[in-house]
Amino acid sequence: TWASHALSAGMDANDLKQDYVERILTQTQELFNDPKLGFVGGIDNVSAVSAMKIKAKSASSLPIAGEQLNPASCSFNLEQGWNWLGYPLTQTMKLDEALSYLDVEEGDYITNLSGGYAEYNNGAWVGDLQTMEPGKGYLYKSVSSKSFVYNNTIVSKAKAHYAKRLALDVAPWSVDVHKYPNMMC
Repeated sequence: TWASHALSAGMDANDLKQDYVERILTQTQELFNDPKLGFVGGIDNVSAVSAMKIKAKSASSLPIAGEQLNPASCSFNLEQGWNWLGYPLTQTMKLDEALSYLDVEEGDYITNLSGGYAEYNNGAWVGDLQTMEPGKGYLYKSVSSKSFVYNNTIVSKAKAHYAKRLALDVAPWSVDVHKYPNMMC
């Protein structure tokens, strides 16, 4: 899982040390669940600006609690090349909405774990990655070093616009609405 969080104080490594966790990586550090030694590694705290990769033995969820980060007060620094980017907002947003305060350059691109990919080309994001979602982590390749803050000044309609549509179930029978005009079943 490529994950992120929205805690202002960061996520303490002790909160991540669960039995089902095998390994946690940030861009520069690692925490490994050794069968004999327990958790070993250099991660003490994972900041909301950083994505983390979590390898788990089974599907699970980790409830977190704490003061929420104000994304407007937190600057994200991108170095030239690959960056592990956290997404601490609480709403799904289109790429151009979430990254509107970033000086995006031709050739920058972003990807997620499910294979979504978008490249900034001819002044727009092009690709099948359309949105950024709360709790997800992203890899961002930047043409140059820069910093930005996420746009949290709007209410995005991206979740409704890009959500998977429910398939319509076709009933094995049909109702003639004209035959029973006074029924409200």
